[in-house]
Amino acid sequence: MARLDRQCACNRFFAILAALIAREFGEVVITAVLKNTPLEVTVLVMLIMAAVSSRKNLTTFAYIHYFYSPLLLFPVLIIVVLSLKNAEVINLLPIWGNNPSGMLGEF
Repeated sequence: MARLDRQCACNRFFAILAALIAREFGEVVITAVLKNTPLEVTVLVMLIMAAVSSRKNLTTFAYIHYFYSPLLLFPVLIIVVLSLKNAEVINLLPIWGNNPSGMLGEF
């Protein structure tokens, strides 16, 4: 009986936490991108997409991320490269200091 109560408490905690995160993310999306869309629509669509993607098996979920990962990584790399265009290499070096053997310790 105690195990069941603890499981119900964990499920309630997860549901409340998921609701709070969905609402906060919905507020951010409405503020930044979808200014005329009601909060309920944004959160509902997000939760439906999460439910549909969780109904599929793990392989499908992995393939979706495998497909979208270049779309996420390339803009990040472009931003890093463009921001380092005016950087001075002397400020980046030395990574380990003047004596890198001191970081590895005495063996």
